[in-house]
Amino acid sequence: MNEDITPQEIMTRITPAMREAARNYCRLKADAARIRKQIDAEQLKILLADDFRYDELSDELAGQRITTVKHVWMMSEADFTKYEAECRKMRARLGYKVQDGECPALIAENEVRKAQRNLFNVCEPITLGLTYDQLTGRPDLLEQMTECLVMILK
Repeated sequence: MNEDITPQEIMTRITPAMREAARNYCRLKADAARIRKQIDAEQLKILLADDFRYDELSDELAGQRITTVKHVWMMSEADFTKYEAECRKMRARLGYKVQDGECPALIAENEVRKAQRNLFNVCEPITLGLTYDQLTGRPDLLEQMTECLVMILK
């Protein structure tokens, strides 16, 4: 890492490819947030429109009604089959073309991670030796560094 580099020198190293990678990352991040919000809301509607219950292995929650999408994995196999069928209909109704069992929000979020990795790869000349792989163990620092790159590249 070269600690003698100045902010002005960093600015001279910025390329159109770096700016494009930042724009792509921002676009995909916004799309993923929109998709996540939509899918979460629709899944909650499905969950609340029926009487899905925690399975018997869910300790003190067993038999109680599930009212949060984060707990879908704790429902009985029969309930989950019914829930997933409704989710499949919802995804088709909304125009998502994904394979059974796939979540459009998770797919979009994975695309954001790929774009973030690409942003770091393309910006290697200005990241002063920091790489995506080095920062993945520290999500807070990864997000801060990504935000810094985006701000620099606007």
